[in-house]
Amino acid sequence: MTVTTMLCAGTLNGLSVTGDAQHQYQTLHKMYNNCEIVMGNLEIVLIDHTQDLSFLQTIREVTGYILIAMNVFTALPLQNLRVIRGTQFYEDKFALFVLLNYNPNTTHALRQLGLNQLTEILAGGVYIEKNAQLCHVDTVEWRDIMRDPRLEPLVRDNGRAYNFVVDQSSCVRACPNDKMEVEKNGLKICEPCAGLCPKACEGTGAGSKYQTVDSSNIDTFINCTKILGNLDFLITGLEGDPWRNISALDPEKLNVFRTVREITGYLNIQSWPKHMHNFSVFSNLETIGGRSLYNAGRVYITENRRLCFLHTVHWAALSRSRADLDIRNNRPRSKC
Repeated sequence: MTVTTMLCAGTLNGLSVTGDAQHQYQTLHKMYNNCEIVMGNLEIVLIDHTQDLSFLQTIREVTGYILIAMNVFTALPLQNLRVIRGTQFYEDKFALFVLLNYNPNTTHALRQLGLNQLTEILAGGVYIEKNAQLCHVDTVEWRDIMRDPRLEPLVRDNGRAYNFVVDQSSCVRACPNDKMEVEKNGLKICEPCAGLCPKACEGTGAGSKYQTVDSSNIDTFINCTKILGNLDFLITGLEGDPWRNISALDPEKLNVFRTVREITGYLNIQSWPKHMHNFSVFSNLETIGGRSLYNAGRVYITENRRLCFLHTVHWAALSRSRADLDIRNNRPRSKC
């Protein structure tokens, strides 16, 4: 039984094109549909993001060079390409040339090169530059793929230089809501959060545009895990401030603070809803950093006539010294 290998002719047009984007695509499809070996150069130029390029996945070898330029499709399906022979070069020295594959006016861009099986570039160098959303290319050991040891791959100003992070196989400007940004092997990637994703929010008081938590800003604390600064609870926040046209705060909304694990500054509670007999909304709070201080940075709990069980907390272990503790004039322990 004879196995037939599909050969097809390459092109030598460079960046010169005829016709519009649709004509470019039709020509590309006609030339390379079911193709396995490109006898010459594979030039993919000015292809739109709406076009289906899956027919390219049959290509296993290109005898000349590959040029990928000024396209806005997301992925290049050359996952079965194994060899670029480099019998011809682009710009006299490159066997793989990838340039300007994005549209600065839209989000459409090349995001993954897809050369998963490429193991050999027998002659010629690699040039990959100014692909604004293209990730991973600077993690490839191109020197191991290029046969000529005298050549240095030119890979610069691609996705990482444009402050993108990697989400699965794509570059994105920010991780989706259910993922967080982490760094692994020098790459910033998105990983699923174990539970609620970390979220930092601006606090109140000194250095903030808010004096206190109130009805105008309470929703900004939804899903916050870290408060950058302080949290102040003043009577004007809870009962409203007619001078600033701020209505009273719905006490149920204070439950947004159940997600908070850290406050970098201080926690200052001077007013609290009468029917809420504890601070259980802060049951997940682990750290009060004290980067900014209120009342000289002490643990200050005074004049709370109905506050019980303070003696059950080992305050000395939580504070830097006993001098930092000012706990007095609360409900007597004998009456709790």
